[in-house]
Amino acid sequence: MDQSISNEISISVSDMRDPALFEEVQEFFHRHTNRSFNEHNMLFQARLDGELIGLVRLCHEENRFILRSMEIKKEHQRKRIGTRLLQSFDEYLRAREISLCYCLPYDHLVSFYSQIGFRTVEVEAELPTFLRLRLEAYRRKRPEARFLGMVRP
Repeated sequence: MDQSISNEISISVSDMRDPALFEEVQEFFHRHTNRSFNEHNMLFQARLDGELIGLVRLCHEENRFILRSMEIKKEHQRKRIGTRLLQSFDEYLRAREISLCYCLPYDHLVSFYSQIGFRTVEVEAELPTFLRLRLEAYRRKRPEARFLGMVRP
């Protein structure tokens, strides 16, 4: 890893009320993930020289907090940027005493999300119904991918 690049990355947290930021993030999502988002998400963003190169969202859905859409531009992956975003996410949750949070990652990311206290659910019944249904939909849409549920108790 090039430590100098990692040190030049700025990490920030913001809501999506700024129309220019909303537009930039919308473009990033369409270009890199084909996912949607809304203005009620908290956005943790990584920037290099002002350019958005990575992000993760904290969503509040059905009275539950969800970590969603960790995405780092391909050319910036494997440089610990995702780890820095995850640490910022963790600090934000701790500062607000948010203990219960969920995510639905690919199974190869278990150790990554475990860094901040997420654990794999033993049975999917541990997930709120809307997340269980979302997990089932992910699996139907991409049967070759192995998704699972995680919770940070």
